[in-house]
Amino acid sequence: MKIIWGEWELARGAAYGEVPQDLKISGQRSVQLLTTVCGETAKALNRGNLLMNLEFRVRKKHPTAEIAQEDALRHASELKTEAANLMLVGESGNPTFQLKDAVITNVISRSNGNIAEHFYKIVGGHVCTTENANSSF
Repeated sequence: MKIIWGEWELARGAAYGEVPQDLKISGQRSVQLLTTVCGETAKALNRGNLLMNLEFRVRKKHPTAEIAQEDALRHASELKTEAANLMLVGESGNPTFQLKDAVITNVISRSNGNIAEHFYKIVGGHVCTTENANSSF
């Protein structure tokens, strides 16, 4: 799988040895709790807003340890776009998904030898296929 955020290829896919690992996706609904002073029970109302959270890590191999260190040092500050659609591009005939209006909330980078590893936390709107971009699952 390739992961593209706006113009940035966060994971270039299996052909480059950059496959997202530890992929974790969770959805959080906006819920309003209604309680009354003398009521017996509270009531939960689903307000229909869905916030999707996506986390993953990517290992990138570089020609030298110095280049890997530079990548780790610069990467978070290079991701300046405020929000962009995140594309999860399937390989080998798998579908492509889109996380609308995604924002990278956290990037942790480290280097070890000629490997730079980046951990991403991203939030966004609903997930859809690119063929069905105006509807959610």
